[in-house]
Amino acid sequence: MLWEWLLGGWTQIQLWLVTLFPSGWTVPDFFTHFDATINGVIANLNGVGAWIDWPVAIACVTATILVWGIAATIKLVRAIASYLPVFGGAG
Repeated sequence: MLWEWLLGGWTQIQLWLVTLFPSGWTVPDFFTHFDATINGVIANLNGVGAWIDWPVAIACVTATILVWGIAATIKLVRAIASYLPVFGGAG
């Protein structure tokens, strides 16, 4: 019942927001045809390869994400192990 009330209120807010736009307004093309926008960005980035060494940039980003993932995994294992009495946990 609470969720119905919240969703009904959210629907009313959305309807109110839609009425704020003028009647002849249309959604811009970069929202409706997002794939063309992304393709344009990729085409523009092709010329940047002279200044950016893409394999090195991709390796750096991948290594950073990998280190974050390893650190999160270690923290998760430590949090789970803290509940086990064998490792001096709260049990």
